[in-house]
Order: sequence, then C-alpha cells, then structure tokens
Amino acid sequence: MIPTQLLRRITRRSFKFSLFILAVLVIGSAHDIDAQSPGESVDAKLISMPQADYPKVALDAFVGGKVNIRVNIDAQGRVTNAAVAFGPDWVCPNVSTPAVVALREAALAVALQAKFSPAMVGSVPTSSVSIVTVEFKAERAPAIAGLAATNVMQADTSDTTAKVATSVSTTDGVGPLPATDRPKIISGGVLNGKALTLPTPAYPAAAKAVSASGTVSVQVLIYEDGTVYSAKAVSGHPLLRQASEVAACSSTFSSTLLQGSPVKVSGVITYNFNL
Repeated sequence: MIPTQLLRRITRRSFKFSLFILAVLVIGSAHDIDAQSPGESVDAKLISMPQADYPKVALDAFVGGKVNIRVNIDAQGRVTNAAVAFGPDWVCPNVSTPAVVALREAALAVALQAKFSPAMVGSVPTSSVSIVTVEFKAERAPAIAGLAATNVMQADTSDTTAKVATSVSTTDGVGPLPATDRPKIISGGVLNGKALTLPTPAYPAAAKAVSASGTVSVQVLIYEDGTVYSAKAVSGHPLLRQASEVAACSSTFSSTLLQGSPVKVSGVITYNFNL
C-alpha cells in the first residue's frame, strides 16, 4: 500500500500537472482561434441607385453640383437611414435656400432607394456606413453650387456691365443664357479685412500632433445678404483645411452693391495656423 502522506503528495503534484496541461491547452486554443480568425473586411459596394430628378427650383436658380449622402446599410445591403454629409459641392451646411434644400432632398430620396452588396467580415455580411454621391448637372444653365459660380461671371466693382468669364456649352442647342439672366458675381480678392465677423478656426488635434502649421486659403462665395454660401480650401496643409472651411462658413460680411444693387462676391479668406 502507498502511505497516505505520499498519496497526498502525488495527488497534489498530479493536480498541478493537470492545471499546467489545461493552461497549455487553453493557450493553444487561443492560438487556434487566431489562426482561424475571419479574413479581411470588404466594404459595401453600390449596385444600383435611381436617377435623381433635377428640381426645377434649383435649375431655375442656376444651382447644381454633387450632394454627398451618408447612408447606413444593413447586412442585406439595404439602406436603413440617410443624411446629407455635405453639398451640393462646397455649399456651407447652414445654407437653406429653396434651391439648395431641393437638391439635398432630391439626393436623399434616391439615396434611400440605393442597393448595395453588403460589407463583409470574412464570409459574414455585416452592417456598415458609406457615402453615395448624387450629381446634378444643368443642361443649359451654368451651376453655381460650390465654387463653380466664381467662373460664371466676374467683374470689377468699377465696371458698369458684368463680363462673362467662361462660355457654357449646351446639349439642347439653346446656347448659354444671356448675361442679363445670369447671377451677378464680382471678384473681391482677399476678403479678411472686409468681414464683419471672422471666427478663428479650431486647431485640429490631429494637426497639432504632427505639428502641421502654415497658411490656408479658402475660396468663398458670399451671397447678397453677406452670408457665406460656399467655402473650399484651395491651399494649405490637408489637416487644416476642413477647420478653415468651417470657420469660413461662419463668417459674415456687409452687402456689396453694384450700381446700387446687392451682388454675390467671390474671394479668398486666409487663415494662419501657428503652434
């Protein structure tokens, strides 16, 4: 017979050895799980989306461009929710003119009907978020959404007649609309000193982290009432551009008059970022 004390020692050692074996098995199982982890993720892909109708109010107002819609997509590839991310083109988010609102609503309507192949994690479909772009192109009128307007008409404030800066080709044979029917836009140059309010842009944390600094130039289009209609950064560090555009959209100006009538103004606002 094995003495009781020796049996207890053997039992304790066996128990410890069993725990060691179990620990090895658990670690090994974890490695096996990692080895069998799902493959690379695949983004959702747009399969189809209806053609958007061009709202008459937008066409009549010479407003066009691209509207970007953020969509939520379920595991079956169906759009469950949609919201305007930005647009048309570089129009400021706070702009709510009838033409802009109509374009955004038309873009939302078709985005909600979009069909996707769902995002995948390995072989498993999953929900996701994506951006779809709906573009509105005028056939006979130049668009002014975003910064396209600055290329439609430009004039010095001393001119008595606005000068056409670009010609517009058409597909219906009608030709460009006469200058008298186009929006009046003048070039204002650098606008910093003409602003009534000029908010300082926030310094993005990501930009600070890499010591990004320098000057950012933002091309803006100012409406007749002095509010900023659109803002697009055209130079400067990429990490500083969005903050500059946001600040530019919040700026205000006094109305600019041409022959006694308020007109739109295109120009540049500059921002200096220094650490």
